[in-house]
Amino acid sequence: MGKSEYLKDPNNYDKGDKKLAFERYAEDLFLDENALDGKKILDVGSNIPLFRDYLEGKYPETKVINIDQEFNTSLDAQALAEHLPFADNSFDLIVAHSSLTGWGIYENVEQILQEFIRVLRPNGEIRIGPIMIDDDTDLGEEQRKTITKNKDIVNKLKNLHVISSVEYLRIPRVIGKKNIQIYCLVIKK
Repeated sequence: MGKSEYLKDPNNYDKGDKKLAFERYAEDLFLDENALDGKKILDVGSNIPLFRDYLEGKYPETKVINIDQEFNTSLDAQALAEHLPFADNSFDLIVAHSSLTGWGIYENVEQILQEFIRVLRPNGEIRIGPIMIDDDTDLGEEQRKTITKNKDIVNKLKNLHVISSVEYLRIPRVIGKKNIQIYCLVIKK
């Protein structure tokens, strides 16, 4: 078994790894563990389902569906974020942890968000993060354009009343000697 196959098999991780994975999600996406009890959650780009294994192990009424564009036997489905194989209004929460954080590189951000909204139940939430941005002084022109474009897409969806609210939650961090702003985009239907 090669290293990548080993890393993709959830049986090679212990309870501590699963808890640590959950804690990373919780910190980066501002998740309240107790509020996830009994929810149906879509984890986009999860690759290794430690978040699912931790939550479902602790809260039997919680259901987490893991998808990624790359095939992995521990996933629930192989799918692209812009073509989700689920019925409308299927999920209470959609999380994209470290999978869409470079969402400026995706030409189809609007299509991905519309697909997320389609499968999200009324009053549900989408949480995308961590989105890391260097202090504004370090932003290049291309990065500024991408950020503006994506904010415009989210605001357009809000103005069309497709979503009810948008928040950008922020965690300032220092990585090395750089000031980094880490954001979590929260969209409510």
